[in-house]
Amino acid sequence: MNSVNLIGRIATVPVRLADTSKGNKRVAFRIAIERIGKNTADFLWVTCWNGTADAVMQYRTKGDEVAVEGSLNANRKERDDGFKYDAVEVSASRIHFLRHKNVPNDTPADVGAEDAATEGADLVGAATAQGDDIPF
Repeated sequence: MNSVNLIGRIATVPVRLADTSKGNKRVAFRIAIERIGKNTADFLWVTCWNGTADAVMQYRTKGDEVAVEGSLNANRKERDDGFKYDAVEVSASRIHFLRHKNVPNDTPADVGAEDAATEGADLVGAATAQGDDIPF
């Protein structure tokens, strides 16, 4: 089973990627997932599709808290210098809007993708940052 549930803050401004050849809309952003008890976070790319992509572009921005349901996609990549690495991203099937960055009592809302297409986006995978890079 390939299922992932994450809660974190949007760490980059959501970006609309080029529509796929089948006409599916997609949006990508990084999510910062706090490590409990430490001042660090893990960063993963999230790709959402169609109606979910539209809602994220319209209602969410960097710093907002979201819960993401979806699956992991791992792809083998190669940089220009020949270095090979594995990139991991989350293909979101549902995104729950939790809180806006500066509004602590924001009312949650859910956005589901009826059709969570799985055409992969060419995104770099997980990273870890420390200190001021953490958006919470």
